[in-house]
Parts: sequence; C-alpha cells; structure tokens
Amino acid sequence: MKKRQLNKALKEVGEFFIHFVIFYASFLYIWLTYEHLYNHFVLESAMGLYAWHIDMDIVATKVIDKFKIEFMLSNEYFRGLGAPPSPFTPYANSITFNIPMTLAGVVALIIMRGKSYKDYLLIVHVLLLLFMVHFIYIYTYAIGNIVKASEVQPILQQYLAQYSFVFKDASYYEMISVFIRGYVVRFEPFIMMVYVWGFLKKGKSDNL
Repeated sequence: MKKRQLNKALKEVGEFFIHFVIFYASFLYIWLTYEHLYNHFVLESAMGLYAWHIDMDIVATKVIDKFKIEFMLSNEYFRGLGAPPSPFTPYANSITFNIPMTLAGVVALIIMRGKSYKDYLLIVHVLLLLFMVHFIYIYTYAIGNIVKASEVQPILQQYLAQYSFVFKDASYYEMISVFIRGYVVRFEPFIMMVYVWGFLKKGKSDNL
C-alpha cells in the first residue's frame, strides 16, 4: 500500500516537473521577447501615482533600456526657484525576473489539480497579484528615495514638509521595498503556487 502511494506521488511529481519545464521554456521565450512592455508599464504606472502623490509633473521620460526609464520631475514650485527637473531612474528587472517561473509553476499546478475551466481564472489572479507587488515596490522605492534625498537638499525638504505625515521617515518605505525585493520576489513562485493550491484544494475557483 505504501509502495503504491509512493509510486503515485513520484508519478505526480514527474508529471508536474515535465509540465513545469515545458511551460517554463515557453513563458521564458515570451518573457524575453516582450518583457520591456511589462517593465515599462509597471514603471510608468507606479511613477504616475508617485508624481501625483507629491504633486509633481513628469515633464519628460527617456527609455534607457528594457528595464529602466528615466523620469524627469518638476512643478511650478521648483520652476519658480529656477531648479532643473529632478531625474529618477527606477529599475524593474530586479523584481520582475521571476515571472516566467511563477507562471510555469502555476499553470502546471492547475493542469495537475484543476477540475474545471474556471480554475484557469486563477492565472488572472496571479497576474494581478504580481503586478500589485511590483507596483508597490516601485512606488515605495521612489518615495524612500526622495525622502532620503531631502535629508541633504533643504529646498526639497521644505517642499516635502507639507506632506510631513506621509514622508516623515524614509526607513519605513525602504523597509517595504527591501522586504519585497529580498523576500517576496525571491520566493514569488512558491508563494503563488501555494496560493493557487489553496484555492484548488478548497474548490474556491467556482467563486472567481
């Protein structure tokens, strides 16, 4: 009996591994072809909210490569002081590189454990969660950066004083961005597979 269960488990592991390798190769090819579109989208989305939050205008952008965009920020306050636009260049690849592996694991798991076509809607859930994590990282990294810069720039410090409740301590935002990059992104495939496995086990995908 135990031997039969062991053989069944090994067979399932082997099937999962085969599915995973096939889908990883497929998603990796797609990702390497189109990753610049996602990286630029998440950068522009997060920086758009960041600029709105601090009442700044993105006066110009320059695509550095498929991972980076340079944003030039300014507004009437700084233009009135004769200050040039402030450049900021966030980097997306440090947090988005695990997307192909994550999707491969999720799809392989759904193929192995899914019971209906609705289970594949979990892929949409995973994509939205990934975007949310990447968005929050860029946003908190940008805020931490400007708060830290204000510590040595009196003009910027004076400007941010009106947002003192939000921008009081750079370490808070640095802690969030470091945690996301160092832990969430690193274990992203495992976290998302556990999330999907939980839905599949309880049959909750019918409520998606």
